[in-house]
Amino acid sequence: MEKGQISFDLILIAIVAIVFVGSIALVAGVMGDNAKIDSIRSQERQIGNEIASVLNSATVLTGGNSFSVTYDVPKIRTAEGILPCSITINADSILISVNVPDVGDVSSTIPFAKPAISPDSLQCGQTMVITG
Repeated sequence: MEKGQISFDLILIAIVAIVFVGSIALVAGVMGDNAKIDSIRSQERQIGNEIASVLNSATVLTGGNSFSVTYDVPKIRTAEGILPCSITINADSILISVNVPDVGDVSSTIPFAKPAISPDSLQCGQTMVITG
């Protein structure tokens, strides 16, 4: 063993350890972002399906009697708090979009045939009222 060989070996081991720990931290951060996105998409799909169900039920009620259907659109919740979302009701789908800080736009599309009594857009946390 040459003079200074142990110092070189220790430096090499320290560099490998730092790279390894950094890699683990990076993977953990990516997994955390993916879990957050999956949770948001799940909530978006649930909200979209509930809106579709409410609109379909209201359409059935349009058979002659006057009626009023009220639905409080849920909010998108994450560990960091409540995120605002926009809901667009198109002719063939419901689009829900959330702008997530440090991630960007996270959207879900729910297939849906829009009835005539539907609003065109909503916000999470808003109350949807349909009367006929």
